[in-house]
Amino acid sequence: MSTVSHGSASLEVRSEGQSQFIPQPPSNAATKSTGRRKSRRSVPLPIIVSCAFCCLILALGLVAQHSILMLRFEELAALQNELAREQRIQDHLQLELMRARSPQQIERLARERLNLREPERVEYLVLAPTTQETASQVATVEPKATGVLAEVAKWLTDNWPRWGQAEASHLR
Repeated sequence: MSTVSHGSASLEVRSEGQSQFIPQPPSNAATKSTGRRKSRRSVPLPIIVSCAFCCLILALGLVAQHSILMLRFEELAALQNELAREQRIQDHLQLELMRARSPQQIERLARERLNLREPERVEYLVLAPTTQETASQVATVEPKATGVLAEVAKWLTDNWPRWGQAEASHLR
């Protein structure tokens, strides 16, 4: 006869081929000094409550951080939209500035707002003197300049040398 143990029960094998299950009492190592079975140690309630409170605080912190992050993303998107709008405005203003600086625009504004006109264009055909005429006999004819621009140009050419002399005499 042989005995096989497993935990708190054992199996006894007899030689005739029949086996019988015989429960055996638990060993002395698993019992307390009072003779009762040793129960699992339970975690005290204050520790469980404090762990639950810490988990709650961490979860609330995570939710708060997530909401702050979402607000920052919304602010970033709004600022990027504003930047794109301001860049479109700047591009439009750069285009207007280039148009305003063009010679065609300056001439148009001078005609419309300042009532300025270009002097009349007179074309002359200069012929080489023949043998009968000499170069001194050919008369030089200046076009008759009319308009405000012609008057301003004449005044500047007449008075410009005097300005230079007045400044030079003033510096001596």
